[in-house]
Amino acid sequence: MWLPGLSGRSARVAAPSRVSRWRRLRGSAAPGPTRAWIQNIEVHPAHRGRGHARRMIQLIEAELAGLGVPELGLNVFGTNTVAIGLYRSLGFEVTAQQMAKRIDPAG
Repeated sequence: MWLPGLSGRSARVAAPSRVSRWRRLRGSAAPGPTRAWIQNIEVHPAHRGRGHARRMIQLIEAELAGLGVPELGLNVFGTNTVAIGLYRSLGFEVTAQQMAKRIDPAG
């Protein structure tokens, strides 16, 4: 887990190997972290839809609660409706929004 004071460390949530993993949890730079961030969650395509991502997030939340970190954040692509549904069902709310526009290099 990568939080202030633990910089550079990472850990895996207890989950079957080759099925699912989370890569890095980052804490804010503020003293006494107020928010941790999930950088990436992956579930192997053959194992999706079985609750592995939900369980990983629940385990991360429990770990953070034990560390006294009161908030968990993540980013998700707006087109990833399955993940958005999962995150909403777990109580995540939209707190920011990004927009982009493709520029034609030919003018």
